[in-house]
Amino acid sequence: MPGSMFENLLPNNISVYAMTASRADEEIHSDCGGDERGASFKWSSDWLYDSEHQDLTKETFATQYNYLAHTHTDAHPQQYGDKQVPINANSYLMPAQSENSVPIRDVPLYLAQRMIKSTNELGLKQRYVNELEVLLRNRELMNKQIEEYVNSLLGIEANVVLNSKLQINNRKCYHKLVDTFHNKCYILGQNTYAISKMQIFVNICEEMRELSDADINAVNQLLIQYCNKIVKPIEFIV
Repeated sequence: MPGSMFENLLPNNISVYAMTASRADEEIHSDCGGDERGASFKWSSDWLYDSEHQDLTKETFATQYNYLAHTHTDAHPQQYGDKQVPINANSYLMPAQSENSVPIRDVPLYLAQRMIKSTNELGLKQRYVNELEVLLRNRELMNKQIEEYVNSLLGIEANVVLNSKLQINNRKCYHKLVDTFHNKCYILGQNTYAISKMQIFVNICEEMRELSDADINAVNQLLIQYCNKIVKPIEFIV
């Protein structure tokens, strides 16, 4: 998001705060199929990564902005509006969870299960049962496919890659693998369950931190080959 959306437009006295990936006079680029993602993509993906790995009941916008500004040295992140909001706003990013809260990626499962319980008409109930079975079967297929890919990698501890939550440092490697998975395996916007698997690519890259660009390219090429040969389900894996 460019700063031109807020420069001299967002008042500083209405308790509204915004941060952007660039200055108002900077042009930022989005991806159009190349190997390198633009600043806007990197900003949003790193923002999501930070949000998933920090306690959002404690982290403030100020802390998050400082993290992103330090991470992105190829652009000039900016803040606009009421600068007191990010300092004082604990619990600003994440609403309190209720007893009915479910992870966003499991909402389709929750809705299908709820419809099964609430429907008395046998035909409809069977339809929802079938939909739930398809969701679970497709997710299990994706789990199996990713495990097979990880187990095919040499010199990497598969158990660590599949089950750990390593801190991301090698972003170039991570972006490369995520781009390949998105372009060759499953489109993330259509298969949101796959987003929960992105930590695996973080772990692969952190396990390979001491390796060369050639080694990373080799792992990426293996992912391309694997994506080209795996059997994808007809239905989206939501």
